[in-house]
Amino acid sequence: MATPAPISRHIFLENIELACSIGVHPHEERALQRVRIDVEVQLDLATEPAVDRLSATLDYEALHAHVCQIVRSRHFALQETLARALYEACGALDGVVGVRVSTRKLDAYADCTVGYRLCSF
Repeated sequence: MATPAPISRHIFLENIELACSIGVHPHEERALQRVRIDVEVQLDLATEPAVDRLSATLDYEALHAHVCQIVRSRHFALQETLARALYEACGALDGVVGVRVSTRKLDAYADCTVGYRLCSF
């Protein structure tokens, strides 16, 4: 019998669309732009809930609120800077052992989105 692959635990938020002050061009500094954020955190397997209660796990409502607060907190010249701020904040949460963050500017080009990703798993 084959050895099963190791289990990992992840909570993810996909396609959070927010208005963000982001960009290096003068027109980008004057108006908010739509960004789409994906955040995934890998949780310590030892912290898997033993009981069926919110208090036993990472509250993804709090994770969502945290992401929104950071995106709206200031002007970001670069997606790299925004992604790093999100990455570090999510990585500091209790029980988190890995983080994946991606940002996408939705209106930079008419024919595509442009994005950036940081990942530790």
